[in-house]
Amino acid sequence: MRRWKLSKSISLMPLTKELVSAMIMMQVILACYLLALDMQTALLITAVFGLPVTLLCAFLLRKEQGHHHTKMAIVMLAVSGLGMMLGCNADLGRTGLLSLLSMCQSTPLTLLSGPGPVWQKIQLTPWTYIGMFIGGNLAMLSVKELRPGADLSLQKTFYLYTICNLGMLIGMLGGEAMATQIVNDINQFIAAALMIALMLTGMSLGMVAILAVGNNQRTVTAL
Repeated sequence: MRRWKLSKSISLMPLTKELVSAMIMMQVILACYLLALDMQTALLITAVFGLPVTLLCAFLLRKEQGHHHTKMAIVMLAVSGLGMMLGCNADLGRTGLLSLLSMCQSTPLTLLSGPGPVWQKIQLTPWTYIGMFIGGNLAMLSVKELRPGADLSLQKTFYLYTICNLGMLIGMLGGEAMATQIVNDINQFIAAALMIALMLTGMSLGMVAILAVGNNQRTVTAL
């Protein structure tokens, strides 16, 4: 069996670089809405934080010599993160991130928590998780060799998608666990924003990390 790994040069069609960047900006705007911020504060955060982050992601995606794992993480963050934020809005409404913060602080996760608290969180916010998984798998479908077909058997596809979804879940929960340890004594709006940032980052890095570790036997390129 020939060895493969993520190609150093990846193309993001049909997820164009512009669309991926727009999804990043949409998450910042949606986060302001889910924090119930007033219009003036939301515009300030979008300009000071959202625009620079979006431009940085666009630059890294366009950079020909950029690291392939960095580009993959940005794509996962854009698509899966947007799905997660839309799901949070469906679950908790206008104050979604503040409600999510309160929920996470009331049932904090640790390495010894077991599956019980995780299942409880999924039951309380099902669309948040559904959106995350749908977005993550759509992002994976943008990778040519991660699609079922002649070059990738159904068995191998099932394995890859399973480990990537597991990595995404572990990364998100890890980000949540980290956030709940450091946000107890700060403003609730800053705490909620930091929590969702760590959850989204953990989700993206967890998925890409497991893909890189478990999928190092052939060359992957994104379509």
